[in-house]
Amino acid sequence: MKISSLFANQDFPAYQIGQVIIDRFEVLSKPVPRSLGLIYLAKDRKQGLKKILFYIPQSVTDDSEALTYIREEVSLIRWLNHSLIARLYDVHQDGPSWFLELEFVRGKTLKQKKLEKSDKRLSENIVRWLGIQILDALEYAHDHNVLHRDIKPKNVVLAPDGKVTLIDFGISEMVRVAASMVWDTSTHTTILYMSPEQLSGKQLSIPSDIYSLGATLYDLVSGHPPFHRGDVYTQILREKAKPVGDISSGLNQVLLKCLSKEPWDRFRTAAEMRQALSLAKERYFSKEPVSASSVPKKVPGSRNILVRRDKPTKSTNPTYKFLIIVFLLILVMGYLLHKMNSIAPSGKETVPSVGKTPVTTRPDTFRVRLYQALLRQAEEKMKNGYLYLPTGNNALELYKQAFRIKPNDTDVFRKIKNIKKRALQDIQKAIKTDSPGKALEISKALDKLLANDPAYLTVKKEIERKVSRGKIRIAILNGMGEKGIAHQLEKILTTAGYRVTYVENYRPGGKLNWRVAQTFVMGNHFPDRNIKKLNQLLGRKYDFRFKLPLPDHTVNYVLVLGADYQRLLDHLHKSLGNK
Repeated sequence: MKISSLFANQDFPAYQIGQVIIDRFEVLSKPVPRSLGLIYLAKDRKQGLKKILFYIPQSVTDDSEALTYIREEVSLIRWLNHSLIARLYDVHQDGPSWFLELEFVRGKTLKQKKLEKSDKRLSENIVRWLGIQILDALEYAHDHNVLHRDIKPKNVVLAPDGKVTLIDFGISEMVRVAASMVWDTSTHTTILYMSPEQLSGKQLSIPSDIYSLGATLYDLVSGHPPFHRGDVYTQILREKAKPVGDISSGLNQVLLKCLSKEPWDRFRTAAEMRQALSLAKERYFSKEPVSASSVPKKVPGSRNILVRRDKPTKSTNPTYKFLIIVFLLILVMGYLLHKMNSIAPSGKETVPSVGKTPVTTRPDTFRVRLYQALLRQAEEKMKNGYLYLPTGNNALELYKQAFRIKPNDTDVFRKIKNIKKRALQDIQKAIKTDSPGKALEISKALDKLLANDPAYLTVKKEIERKVSRGKIRIAILNGMGEKGIAHQLEKILTTAGYRVTYVENYRPGGKLNWRVAQTFVMGNHFPDRNIKKLNQLLGRKYDFRFKLPLPDHTVNYVLVLGADYQRLLDHLHKSLGNK
């Protein structure tokens, strides 16, 4: 199925510039076709940032297995938070369609930068510097059990200020795998930078990303991928890459090691490759001219990092064949012992073994990878003090997700219990110090995580009693510049039983703003029935935290009037005015 046929089948929604998606994303550009998808540039009205919306073909998301796989992979990738990695924020549903919310990165891809050069290649020093930056991002992701799986010049962006950002982290491959559950995706795949094991559908690992990065750097420094003419598929699987002319022997040997056919012959980690790449020009490798059959020597100053000789064939080295047989026998015996131990009764919990599956099917190892990644992220949040705040990015939420995967983990259960205890203590402290806003902020973060917890529900009722004492106080801020409207609104609210403490112009950051498009409400009070109706009318989420310095700290609600004030007045006349 080609991308043109996807459009013909109306597999994607069509939006015009200025149109708002799911009451949040304002479209800023025309749709741009992308392999297995469609992207829009949009403005996130909630955060005030530009975002990329990646629409997945509806024929893929209509398949329950494919959609489940996408949502599981997103739940793993979205926790990556590194300055050199473009964020995948979330997956959203837009009617019958689904789209990914991605970080917008300003700059040019390395493919564009390469094509700008007269000889279509970058200098060796620049390529080495770029590789080191990319490896920093890969090391972080690999430590969190996430592979990129689609590294190529088109997926690395260089900003005008020199910042390197790795984009499309696992996204294209994720969508391709999901789409392969529905229809043939072979025509949508770029194989020029794929490792042999990825091309043949075998299990991927860290050396798979190392191969793709090596092919990318090879392209940048030579002007073309290592295999780009003729039967590329067979060449990637069987032929050795040729050295690049006019570059140092050290860099050549780094690239050729990355492009080894077997994963164990490549660098095993991003840190190993970064060390080799940073020292390639000086002393890391021998300075002899490189040829396809050159024999690199031991790496000085490294820890067990060797560029090994070409492996002898089985026919010329019987000892090698014997060692392989012994190694396989040891693996089989170890597996049998493991199975016997798992079957034998004991007082400890047994962990089922996880099998390997080809990349073109839904990975069985996903839950293990996700569990480990969640624990790593939770520990980072704990160290930084993000126990239960901010909402959606804290240790408590991460531990809760991990506990759902492995409910018998007593250590995770203990940590959840301690964080919950700390949160309830902080709420009680806020109530005692007469800080209802702080108590409500914590309560809002815990609403979903501890919705059925008896101790939390008791504390929540205490907050509601605390903040409901006395009349509700409202401040009205004029954000659209028309006189008389704010005072007209004040009379309606006063008649309805609210206390309007003051009416003022809207001055965020101390500067007058009369260009507010939409009316909104924020406060430090649980919204009552009328305020909830008002929020529903405005289509805005209620915010518990004041974002403006207010002279009257007893104010419960701040109502900022925008250009759509007329429908607000009509609503208040009908609901509050008749109260």
